[in-house]
Amino acid sequence: MTGKRTRLLAVVAAAVAVAAVAIVASIVTSGSSDKSGKLRGASEVRSLIRGIPQRGYTLGRSDAPATLIEFVDLQCPYCAQLARDGLPAIIANEVRSGRLRLELRILSFLGPDSQTAARFAAGAARQNRVWQFTELFFRNQGRENSGYVTEDFLRKVAGAIDGLDVDRALAFSRTPEAEDDLERANSEARKLGVTATPTLFLMQAGGRPRQLALSDLTADAVRSAISAARQR
Repeated sequence: MTGKRTRLLAVVAAAVAVAAVAIVASIVTSGSSDKSGKLRGASEVRSLIRGIPQRGYTLGRSDAPATLIEFVDLQCPYCAQLARDGLPAIIANEVRSGRLRLELRILSFLGPDSQTAARFAAGAARQNRVWQFTELFFRNQGRENSGYVTEDFLRKVAGAIDGLDVDRALAFSRTPEAEDDLERANSEARKLGVTATPTLFLMQAGGRPRQLALSDLTADAVRSAISAARQR
C-alpha cells in the first residue's frame, strides 16, 4: 500500500476558536469526476445500505462481535477506490449478516473541499444517513481542491438519498457541533497514530483497535486483513 494512500502530517493550528488539527498532505489528482454532470451510483448505494441498522457514524447491528473503524477523507481518491472496490462485499456479507459493524471517522486534511464535505457529512450523520452520503460522494468524487464541493454539488448528492433532509443537513453543517465532529475524528486519528487514508482498524469485543495491513484495496484484501487481525 506504500504510495497508494494519502499521507498525512499532523500540524497544530494556532489562533482558532475551536481547538483543531490540520493535517497536511501531498495532493493526488482524483480524476473520477463525471464531466457529463450525471450522478453515479445512486441505485447501487441505495441497495447496498438498505435495511442495515444505522446510527450516527455507525453501520450495522449494535451487538456485532467486531467493529471495523474506517478513517477517510472524502477527497481522498484511494478512499473512493476502497468504497467502490473493497467495502461493498464486506457490507453485503459481513455487516448485513451481523458479524461486523462499521464506524466511520471522517478527516478533513486535504483542503477546504474536504472540510465542507466533512461538515455536511456531520449533518447527514444526525439523520442516520452518513453512510449513504459518503458512499455516494465517493462514487461522484471530483478533482481535489478544484472547488467542486459546492452547495449545489452537495444538494445533488444528498438529494438522491431517501429520507435525508438536505436543508437540515446543510444548516447543521454550519454549526459548532459539526466542527466538534471533525475534531473528535482528528483526535482519535492522532491517538491511534493514523498517518494515511484510508486506514482501517478492527476492534473485537473487549479488545483494542488493531490496524489492518492492506495489500491493496480489493474486497479480498480487506477480508484477508480482517481475518489476520482476528487471529492476533
